[in-house]
Amino acid sequence: MAVTARRVPGPGPAPEARSSSLRMCLVLMLVGALLQGIRPLGGWAEAAIAGDYDADMPPLLAMASPYGSVSVAGLSFERLYPTEPPVQIHLQNTGCQFHGPAMQEDLFFDRRLGSFFSKTPSGKVVLADIPLEASPSMLAMAAPSGGEPLFAWLSGKVMGFSWHADTIQHTFAEGQDPSLLAASATGPSAGRALVKHGNTISLMVLVPGEIQKSGMAIDTTGAVAGLPGHFFLATATGWTWLLPNGTLIPTPLNEAVLRLAATRYLTADPDRVDLVVVTASRLLIYLGLGDDGTWQSVLTNFQPTSRNNLNLSLVPRVSLATLPTGYLYLHQGTSALWRVVYHPTRLLWQRVLGPSSMTLTGMGLVPVHGASAPGQPPEQWRLAVGMRTFTPGELLGCAGADPSIACHPTEAKWECAPGRVYSPLTSSAELCAGCADGYYRAPLPKQQYRCLPCPGAGCRACVAGVCVACAEGYLLERSAHGGGPPVTRCVSDCSPGFQAEGAVCRPATMPPVAVAFTKLPSLANGQTILSLTRSRAYAQGDQLYVSNASLEAPEPGALLVMLSDRSLGFLDMDQLLASPTSGPVSVTGISGSFFPVSSSTSLLELGPVVLPQGEVRLALVSMHGGQILAVVFQCVLSGSGPADECQLQVQSTSGPANISGTNPPRRLSPTVLAVGNQHFELNAAGSLVTVTDPDTSSSDIPSMGTHVDRLTGLPASWVYRMSGSQLIAQPWALLRVGDSRLKTADGLLIKPINPLPAEGMSPASGSTCLWGCPEAGRPAGASAPDAEGHADGGRTVRSRASGTGSFSFEPTGSWRPVYLDAGAARRSGPLPPGDVLVTGVLSHGGTWHWGVVNYSLGLEPQGRTRAIAGTSELLAPVGPLAGVTGNAPFHAVALRLAGLPEYPSALVVLHPAFLGVMLLHCPVGELACRPGPRHISPYPADLEQTGHESLGVEQLVGQPSRLPSGRPASINLLLVYRGLPATSFLVQMAIDSCPSGTYGPLCLACHGSCQTCTGPDAGDCVLPKCTAFLPSAPGVCLSACPAGLVADATGACLCHGSCAACASADGVGPFICTACPSGMAVAPAGEQQAGQCVSCHASCRECSAPGSAGACTGCLGSGMFLQPGGMCSGAVDCPAGTWPDGSMDECVACPTGCSACRDAVKCSACEAGFLFESVMQVCLPCAPECTACVGVPDNCLACRTGYRWEDGAPPTGTPPAGKCIFCGPSCASCQDDGQCLACTNGKLLTPAGTCTATCPSGTGPVAGGAVCGPCHDTCSLCTMAGVADSCVACVQGGLLLRHTEGASCVENCPNK
Repeated sequence: MAVTARRVPGPGPAPEARSSSLRMCLVLMLVGALLQGIRPLGGWAEAAIAGDYDADMPPLLAMASPYGSVSVAGLSFERLYPTEPPVQIHLQNTGCQFHGPAMQEDLFFDRRLGSFFSKTPSGKVVLADIPLEASPSMLAMAAPSGGEPLFAWLSGKVMGFSWHADTIQHTFAEGQDPSLLAASATGPSAGRALVKHGNTISLMVLVPGEIQKSGMAIDTTGAVAGLPGHFFLATATGWTWLLPNGTLIPTPLNEAVLRLAATRYLTADPDRVDLVVVTASRLLIYLGLGDDGTWQSVLTNFQPTSRNNLNLSLVPRVSLATLPTGYLYLHQGTSALWRVVYHPTRLLWQRVLGPSSMTLTGMGLVPVHGASAPGQPPEQWRLAVGMRTFTPGELLGCAGADPSIACHPTEAKWECAPGRVYSPLTSSAELCAGCADGYYRAPLPKQQYRCLPCPGAGCRACVAGVCVACAEGYLLERSAHGGGPPVTRCVSDCSPGFQAEGAVCRPATMPPVAVAFTKLPSLANGQTILSLTRSRAYAQGDQLYVSNASLEAPEPGALLVMLSDRSLGFLDMDQLLASPTSGPVSVTGISGSFFPVSSSTSLLELGPVVLPQGEVRLALVSMHGGQILAVVFQCVLSGSGPADECQLQVQSTSGPANISGTNPPRRLSPTVLAVGNQHFELNAAGSLVTVTDPDTSSSDIPSMGTHVDRLTGLPASWVYRMSGSQLIAQPWALLRVGDSRLKTADGLLIKPINPLPAEGMSPASGSTCLWGCPEAGRPAGASAPDAEGHADGGRTVRSRASGTGSFSFEPTGSWRPVYLDAGAARRSGPLPPGDVLVTGVLSHGGTWHWGVVNYSLGLEPQGRTRAIAGTSELLAPVGPLAGVTGNAPFHAVALRLAGLPEYPSALVVLHPAFLGVMLLHCPVGELACRPGPRHISPYPADLEQTGHESLGVEQLVGQPSRLPSGRPASINLLLVYRGLPATSFLVQMAIDSCPSGTYGPLCLACHGSCQTCTGPDAGDCVLPKCTAFLPSAPGVCLSACPAGLVADATGACLCHGSCAACASADGVGPFICTACPSGMAVAPAGEQQAGQCVSCHASCRECSAPGSAGACTGCLGSGMFLQPGGMCSGAVDCPAGTWPDGSMDECVACPTGCSACRDAVKCSACEAGFLFESVMQVCLPCAPECTACVGVPDNCLACRTGYRWEDGAPPTGTPPAGKCIFCGPSCASCQDDGQCLACTNGKLLTPAGTCTATCPSGTGPVAGGAVCGPCHDTCSLCTMAGVADSCVACVQGGLLLRHTEGASCVENCPNK
């Protein structure tokens, strides 16, 4: 095929250049890869082996994204405003609705997920007076100098321009049949359009107040717009350029132009464009067309019949691209898709292959523009079909950049690597950053992880060596065996004294919870309570106040209520708890009317947010039915002392606003509440903002937990919600800004069971956890073989043959997730301070049960944001209660408890048919918590069965209280019923067993020498207080903690305070840190603090070894960059061959072949053996025969070993460059005249300079060498050169004498 690449002075076809040889393919095959960071998957010969002679490069594999964006069907992309990125638009006669880019790449950079634009409209341009029939013809254009975009349209015989609710029309005469070809905006409310009617082209020019029309006698088959005011028209003999001044410049090609596209292929100059032209036999690319009516050069590629009829629908329009692409996607109908890559000597053709879902029918091109990242240009283009986009395999990470995925080139598919699970939005470096069942996640530098086996048989998920969830066929049990201390492990059947309840074995006897309802008298003013909330404000007279003490308290200390007259007041909790039945409940009223509504079903407080100079913001949110109202209060504290206070004043109000949520609002954090898929946040600026998640429904019920970002070491909030039967997690930082990648429709990618090969388990072999020992038996994560499934009560239940009464169940969308506090002091380092539980009602065995699924530590154990591993447990049967249904809405409230060390929080469920309470049991010294004592009871007889919307509940705090029986209350709740008649109840709960360290019905303190006891004396100890003990065996006192562990205040031997986790090889010691907090690393053996986490060098943010300035894996401080050797320095100190990447604060290696570069794409100098290409600023490899080259890759300055100068002598030009040719078969090196100097493949070098398998007559192999030398002068043939005893034949007159040393030639035969 012929190619041309010549500069021409003006319009017109360029002369052809010489044809390139097939050998050039080998030289240039990497060019396209360098332009977009995509490496070919093999040698150029692979295409020829496959019989694909139309391809110059191996196929480009396009991989399907995990989930889709807004469908490309019926929508298009345009840059509506010249300084803003492209948007996805939907044109209608009433307006242009658009979806803007919604990837917050400054927060999280990963373009592989496949969703780039907002699901809900970002905005709309309102249009008027456009006929409905005009919608299919509408074209959108950005005004070059800014202002509102312009729209051109055609309806019947009426053509018009519209912008921002204004329209100017032109009507064509009868008998004309106009069609709109192209349009271009030339300024605010100014533009041009080409309209074809018959054989005439009319230029329609929009000027103030009218459309001016001028005709041109051009028979065109199509037209495209270029720079503002420029058009290119296809004709039967070539193409014509229409300039803004009306000049027509024809370019004859002697054949019809089939298609045109104005784009940016190589031209970066904003005042010039490139034009792609397709004829029946050629592809022409005109480069650098400008306002002067000239172009700079043209590339011509003659097409074989097997690669003709090219379609340009996938070429990005010039209005969308601001940077050159360096490649084009072209397709032949539905038969083939090509990627055409630029090279200065030719165009390279690469076939694009993808999965079966990547069909050419309906394929589009999606612009992906935004911040740049290492190895990725800021403007990218993704192929798309329907709602699915496709990413080149290299950008997906198939070449090793993402070790968490495994790519299959023959199928153009990818999946998670063994041991991994798809876990989006946890790491920008890994798509499958989660660990499979049976493994836990250990962090590595640069947002990468490794998955290591959990200890013990059947363990599905673990943290710090403690199993928190078991595989199918196993039950989670904490018990003692063989006289040893209690340990948590996975068992096939429950031990004696335990019973199976779901997927756990719990003690057959559990401390019961006593519950008492006390009906409260009416309020003193005769009002009733509509809604209530805990508050950090308090009353001074009849005004709202806050103080430093009230704002800094661990929990809000007051109870704010809204009364039936819509006024606010503070309920006297101390009076209520001291004497709940002795008189009217006291409420201190607050002056003012804040919520002018007829009722309130929910009242929630958000905040506080403290701004500079002591300004305080606090918000109250009220909800009734489908409306929500909010009031933001503010004041400025008078000082920093605890008693310094200020009076709250109304800063702003909002609402009433309609909401679609059907469930009660939930406070997810002190500053965030959620109603369905709507979130309300009192942000850091003190403003109340609303965020809607379009990917979830209005019935969504989220929860929120705090984790530690392992990259920054800072707290990060995650939102937990149900997606079908799976618990998923989403980062609040992205949700709060509406990031488009917060999708949940990716369930087909979730494969929790994905074990590593056997050798993959070796890193943890022999490792022993801190809180127990592995159990012999099945490998980690193995499943029992006897599982079967059946449906029970509409819920999927998996039953097991072993384990009486055992079964596991999955929650549904009607269940409620809650985040229960485990006590921040209990978990240090990066471990989250709480657990996620999902609770609801299910039918099993013909009886309704209250159940939970406990996701201990949330996503932390395995790093999974999908299919998080949990343990299901039946809490209590509820069958005897009337009105129980599995999908009835209910309240699920998380409460923090005080004074109960082993029970830091409780779950309270207000179901229409019952009230349930469950205490979270967190034993002292253990990381894992579990459902503890629980109780359900019906409501009092004078509280009629009702729905959740009629119930409100809040925790009461203050002075200690007692149940009517005299027992101390552990929990006090105020339950409000808004029905008729309105009623309030004091609900008190007490645990029959006292917390550790106390005894008796009044839970009095044990003697100081006891951990647990039955009385006050030292002799009443059940477990003595040890100076040292392992948390897994609290009754076994140790003289000292094992090496590597330290005792806390209770004597529990825990990991060193510097560790995030630790382990021992044999369970005895020494224990060493296995994970460190941010900014620390494990000290190696031999150092003073060996096995502990020690601070990195002061210059390091992260490191692989403590204290060393050369062991940094991340740098601390602005302007510091990580060098390849592990040092941190300024940008100017980045070594040669690297460039300072500000997004990673790292000196990143330049692209292949670059000795110096500006960024991850563009080179400024090349290494030896590479050629600088100035247009795309890349380094091209010299031809394989060259050690260095100049001008073009095969113009050699020196020949590589195995090659010689084509002309037989070194070139003499300036510079001295020429062609190198192959020395010859089996010739390793040669002289310029072609004589070999050395041979390959075991061949022998002859004296004549050739390579042969056997030496020629008169020669033989030289001893120890690979050359042929003369035989001994008596031999004519020999087996070794110069050796008299190696003759095979003799010279004339000689006789061959064979003897024990070989054979030699003699003149006479010796006598016997």
